[in-house]
Amino acid sequence: MDSKLPVDADAGKTLTDVLGQAEHVKGLVEQSAQELSSVNTGLAQEMAHSRESPGVRVALEKSQAVEHKVQEASEKLSEVNLALEAEVTARHVLEAQLATVTQDVQGRPAMRLCTMP
Repeated sequence: MDSKLPVDADAGKTLTDVLGQAEHVKGLVEQSAQELSSVNTGLAQEMAHSRESPGVRVALEKSQAVEHKVQEASEKLSEVNLALEAEVTARHVLEAQLATVTQDVQGRPAMRLCTMP
């Protein structure tokens, strides 16, 4: 009897890798939101000191709407990352429990089935 259970040991690492990638993406989204906010602030200040063009005003409003969406995406990505982190932690706990049970089972003598006459 093969004592190895079909456990994908790489799956836990894969989840951890995905979490790392998601954290990286979150950082990029946050950085983009900050840069967009900075650009929007600069445009708004420039418009306050010069003659306002209706086209520029509309562009700034659209840019601010995009900035808001990027910030919302960053917040949602944070929630996803927390959920993913919880899944990774739960998987590690289950893998540890499985390893303990597997060791217990491997240490027990084999059970023999008796047939009744």
